[in-house]
Amino acid sequence: MGAMCLDRCTDTVSFAEALKHVLRQDPDVILVGEVRDLETAAAVEIMLANAAVRNLIREGKIHQLPNTIRTHARLGMQSLDQALVSLYSKGVISEEKVLAFCNNRDEVERLIASEEGKLTPLQRHF
Repeated sequence: MGAMCLDRCTDTVSFAEALKHVLRQDPDVILVGEVRDLETAAAVEIMLANAAVRNLIREGKIHQLPNTIRTHARLGMQSLDQALVSLYSKGVISEEKVLAFCNNRDEVERLIASEEGKLTPLQRHF
């Protein structure tokens, strides 16, 4: 499997066009390194095209993909919400930004509570 650069290539007019072109190549993995602009954070969602993902897409059960991403984290999959909470935990973005860009507010609040539960009282103070 080859790799394609989307940020430095000159054979496409836009990121969207490049992404469409890449999808036509039937890749197993597409990794978008960082998306940074004034309105967004540097968060990456990772979904691998394993048997479960392919099956859900083939059967039109797209609404089940977020759960599949969560349950396959050990394989390297990561939801946007998980990425945002990770950035929040590292102090890169505020809780307000997390809540503004998340897909599932309840899930994010649960993840934040879980992350904060891992901190010592001294770490929570700072």
